Amino acid sequence: MILTKLKRTVLILHMVFAIFSFNSCVQNAKHNSKKNKEVNKKYQTIKELAKHRATQLFDVFNSDITESERDALKFIYAYMPLSDLAGYSGDFFLQHVKVTLKSRKEVEWGNKIPNDIFKHFVLPHRVNNENLDTARIVFYNELKTRVKGLSMYDAALEVNHWCHEKVEYRPADIRTSAPLATVKTAYGRCGEESTFTVAALRSVCIPARQVYAPRWAHSDDNHAWVEVWIDGEWKFLGACEPEPVLNFGWFNEAASRAMLIHARVFGKYHGSEEVNISTSQYDDINVVDRYAITFKQFVKIVDKDGNPAPNVKIEYQLYNYAEFYSLATKKSDKNGLSYLTTGLGELLIWASNNKNFGFKKVIIGQKDTVTIVLSNPEFADTHWELIPPAASNFVEVNISEEQRVDNKKRLQYEDSVRNNYVSAFISKDEFLKNNLDEELWKYIVLSRGNYQEIIDFINNNRDAELMKTMLNTVALKDLRDTRADILNDHLSQSLDFVNNYPFEIFRKYILNPRIANEMLLAYRETLSNGLDLIYNNDVSNIITWIKDSITIKNDAQSYSLPITPAGVYKLRVSDSKSRDLFFVAVCRTFGIPSRLELGTNTPQYYANKKWTDIYFDGAPKEYKKFNVSFKTKKESLKFTPQYYHHFTLARFENNCFKTLDFGEYVDIDKIEDFKLKVGFYRLITSNRLSSGKILVDLKYLKINKDTVIELDFPEANENIEVVGKLNREKITALISDYDKRAESLQKSSNIVVAIIESDKEPSKHILNDIQKIKKDFDKLNNTIVIIVEEINLSSTFRIEDYPYLPYRTKFIITKEKPEILLNIELYNKKDTKKPTIYISNVKGEIIYYSEGYQIGVGDDILKKL
Repeated sequence: MILTKLKRTVLILHMVFAIFSFNSCVQNAKHNSKKNKEVNKKYQTIKELAKHRATQLFDVFNSDITESERDALKFIYAYMPLSDLAGYSGDFFLQHVKVTLKSRKEVEWGNKIPNDIFKHFVLPHRVNNENLDTARIVFYNELKTRVKGLSMYDAALEVNHWCHEKVEYRPADIRTSAPLATVKTAYGRCGEESTFTVAALRSVCIPARQVYAPRWAHSDDNHAWVEVWIDGEWKFLGACEPEPVLNFGWFNEAASRAMLIHARVFGKYHGSEEVNISTSQYDDINVVDRYAITFKQFVKIVDKDGNPAPNVKIEYQLYNYAEFYSLATKKSDKNGLSYLTTGLGELLIWASNNKNFGFKKVIIGQKDTVTIVLSNPEFADTHWELIPPAASNFVEVNISEEQRVDNKKRLQYEDSVRNNYVSAFISKDEFLKNNLDEELWKYIVLSRGNYQEIIDFINNNRDAELMKTMLNTVALKDLRDTRADILNDHLSQSLDFVNNYPFEIFRKYILNPRIANEMLLAYRETLSNGLDLIYNNDVSNIITWIKDSITIKNDAQSYSLPITPAGVYKLRVSDSKSRDLFFVAVCRTFGIPSRLELGTNTPQYYANKKWTDIYFDGAPKEYKKFNVSFKTKKESLKFTPQYYHHFTLARFENNCFKTLDFGEYVDIDKIEDFKLKVGFYRLITSNRLSSGKILVDLKYLKINKDTVIELDFPEANENIEVVGKLNREKITALISDYDKRAESLQKSSNIVVAIIESDKEPSKHILNDIQKIKKDFDKLNNTIVIIVEEINLSSTFRIEDYPYLPYRTKFIITKEKPEILLNIELYNKKDTKKPTIYISNVKGEIIYYSEGYQIGVGDDILKKL
């Protein structure tokens, strides 16, 4: 009887499981069918959009390919941005697909990865907005044996160690180099390191994505790292910065203070994460709740009568880089509601539509729902004091001392591997043996692993002076990843115009191959041959041709990278920004000086000694322009104001403020006089205090005449507090071996001591920060002492790589712990995180200290001194 009941129970359980499995299979089949229809529909749209390159892109589907390869190619094409359709071939994408599918078959974990995870986080040919290359094939061939026999977890760690052998952190401009170019250079900024690491992980079928804190709340900076999918769970790592375990990096504490951390997912994603933005090419997902204490902040938009306002644009703006930057932009639903999961700091929430706007500064978490009225409020000068989120140990990981020591030894070995590669770059003696001009050696040094291309460019040009001018004009990154034939195209096609204009106009606006942040490619010969008859010595013909011939599809180029000029010409489809860049490129090709205007990025051409604006979408109603310049209100200001650091200027248009672009960290005296359209503007001046508080002044002005904008910075009366002490005599003794004038330290009013770890990104940020204050620091009678413990000295670190440190900077290597050596004592703190900055007065009293990852320490130092 008991046995019969047991059999019945087992039978019922089997039936329930079978029904559940059947329903699950039905649901999965429906889901997959829906996704396949979505992909096929998108693919057909792309085929029509890219009809001018149909042969190059779509003939590959007529070749002998498998059904799996066909499906994978369709998925990639369906969500491909215009830049990829314009610049690459079907064969390029097929080779990428073939090696990706091969990798999935060969690695032990390939069949464990769900198809959705594989499609979105392994298969895609791009990570973010990098230039494309054949990295998938190269990396797979090098890494497949290295991860053989490892678990998925250990394989991810191993790939990151391999990445560290190839690349280390150094700052660079915003154009993201292709992964192979990053390897060639042997360094990159965090966006390039993370792009490179994701490419390496995906090459051996480890699902990976770049995650990004677009702006920190506590510091004028941002950071990118990597998440990996390991056996069903997302974990994170610092790209090219291997630790003994996952879910640990130097940025853990910084991430705990983030207001938003997000990731771009190629294609239409149906994951569990909150979606910030959904575009035609990718979904932008919010993952901040994995790193920080968060709050789901609701916002309700109403009209003047209190009625819900649907379909209103809502920008969640964070103060950073002296502007209010939109972390996420959403639309209100039919009930006027929107929400963002964010950290516990402060945001300016801005709502607008075609007719109205409203805004409110919000302390996140004080109210479940914040109401904003579209009332077009009057603007009044305002002073705000902002508090960023506090740090926490939100993600805790236990690492033993043995693991730390073993990892550090391995990092030192990997530094030596990278050092060996770099040491194989051409030497100065080898360079000079080729009878080349010694003056050109500096460009070879800057070109890193790309030196042969630059040598070929030097050897292939008959006009030595213009060749030097070209090398001196291109961006540093262009020297590192541009081929000789590309530079030749730009130089050879410019020679006929050298005497047509003043030389500086020619150099900057005709010869110069870079217009914005686009990848350098050859286009002048192509454009010259294709558009010569159309141009016919009249720039208006080019403007007309662009309007008539180029279809604008802004929603089809959602990635923030421009289409190359040759790509726009061949595809005949573009976004507005790439179209403007294309216009400038065509003008330069035909010897007409052209540019994107400083500040506004309006396309312009130069004729009859003046710049003329071009508006393809119609000129604004208020078009008259006036001369504008900046000056400081206080002559006694102790620091040099810098744009995107201490101040910004924004123009009010389309019911919101748009920050003008004068370049990051540009000194006020380097911003040339410029012209601005008549209109309403917002000036932001700010002061980040060492306590973490941010003082922000917002001032509003109408520009309707020539204007000098005076900058007045908010001040705080922070008392100088003694927080500890150190032994100044020990510092003097340390330096005496390096500098016979060390006794002069005793007469100096203050000493700045910086204790760094030379291989860590935060320490490199500190050294760059100190370089930025050189001009102001050198006016003071103070000394900076940079100390690194020998065990923390990377074999690739050279103090000479920081040539703009203040004049009175001393660099010391010690075998002892610097804190013990200098008898450093902090009254209210025992342990500190490196890098650590101390300012000591003549009595040895510590009147300031900073620890860990802090951008803007240079400013803090100047203020305290």
